[in-house]
Amino acid sequence: MALLAVATLAATTRTAMAATPAPLVVAEAEAISLAINTTSRVATQNLISASRGSFMTVHFAQFNLAPGDKVIVRDAADSTSFEYAGLGRNDAGLDGGFFSSRIPGNQAVIEYVPGSDNDDVTGAFGYAVDKITRSASIASVSKICGTGDQTRPPKCYTNDPAVPQAYIKARAVARLLVDGEYGCTGWLLGSEGHLITNRHCIPDNQTAVNTEYEFDAEGASCSDECFSQGACPGAVVTTSATLVAVDKVFDYALLKLNTTMDLSKYGYLQFRTEGVALNEQIYIPQHPLYYGKRIAVMDDDGDVTRVHSILGPSTCGNYSIGYTADTDDGASGSPVVAASDNLVVALHKCGRSTTTCVNGGTDVRAILWDLKNKGIVVKDAVVDPSVPIPAGPWIPGYTVTPVTTSPPSANSSAPTPAPTQNRTEAELAPVPTVNSCRIFTTQSSCSRVWPGQCDWVDGACVMTPASAR
Repeated sequence: MALLAVATLAATTRTAMAATPAPLVVAEAEAISLAINTTSRVATQNLISASRGSFMTVHFAQFNLAPGDKVIVRDAADSTSFEYAGLGRNDAGLDGGFFSSRIPGNQAVIEYVPGSDNDDVTGAFGYAVDKITRSASIASVSKICGTGDQTRPPKCYTNDPAVPQAYIKARAVARLLVDGEYGCTGWLLGSEGHLITNRHCIPDNQTAVNTEYEFDAEGASCSDECFSQGACPGAVVTTSATLVAVDKVFDYALLKLNTTMDLSKYGYLQFRTEGVALNEQIYIPQHPLYYGKRIAVMDDDGDVTRVHSILGPSTCGNYSIGYTADTDDGASGSPVVAASDNLVVALHKCGRSTTTCVNGGTDVRAILWDLKNKGIVVKDAVVDPSVPIPAGPWIPGYTVTPVTTSPPSANSSAPTPAPTQNRTEAELAPVPTVNSCRIFTTQSSCSRVWPGQCDWVDGACVMTPASAR
């Protein structure tokens, strides 16, 4: 079999605009031209070399093989390989094409292997490659708060007293390679294989079916930093998903992973319907810069990371909360998790390089409101489906009624237009209901998240009587 070298013809780079959230560019496209007619059924190998890079993908613009035939895409050392047959990955060979899975290095071998027992097959078969992607040099605007990156590998937080469940919960977080070029983060929501990330990462179904969903991409120990793109490979559980719901304003995309693999070992995360409290402790599992997984738990002052804003408008857009946790490009789509009960209070979407930390995510109450309006129910997405979504600035069209007694409770009726009035963030913080207090399972979390609103009584968290507040 002849080994044919295919020269690189051109290079293009897609750069995200800083004005709006955008996925991290982790690979740059290089255009090539390769067309193989497999009708003659002659085994063929082609070597493709990128100008540089630590990993590559191959894009098949067209792909249609006869029954029994296959194409193998592998690295030059034959240490990593992937096979494709028929219409290729997700049967997309005649419907927009597809990217191969990621292989290490800057050389790829594309090998056509005809079937051994179908010499009588007739018809026009073959494949065409129009580009490759190879790992890019990252030059991003840092979203690190303060003077240094305080994120650490997940193993560092195994049974840590400050966040005892952080390592286990972080297993539900995945590294995403989108369209062979972009890096984002996503995570399992609920118990039926749904995954959620940002819309600016996966805006449509075509993108969802061209994404790798990789779990457990993390170091084996606390000292294993995984500080390079694609480092510490995990398990790619699927290369395809179906878009279930998407919204540009709230910047979320809900997907259903197309896989028969058992995902139960990764666990899953849940939304907190009642929302978040000011100054509440949070942590963020993430894949910044397409590195191995890291978790933001502490800030530069040695304090735990906390929520500093829950007002609607912000530099990260409306319906957002702000926090002091370090993030970076590629962390888009990460869960912002409350340390008290390990429920998700925001979907990270944005960071800004300013003199103060401006990292933010969409308030989960906005996402829950939108999913409810769309009639979409995700099993086990929340602890108690009977708990209503509180009214507040995280809901479109919300206006504030002049307050003479107390802020609106979670049982309030739908808001109606009324004169607006400036109110403090504390006034806009969620007010617990009987169901709200029940979500806390320890005495410390019961009293800390909503001080004076919830009490620990007879081994359970209950709402403080109004007369005692």
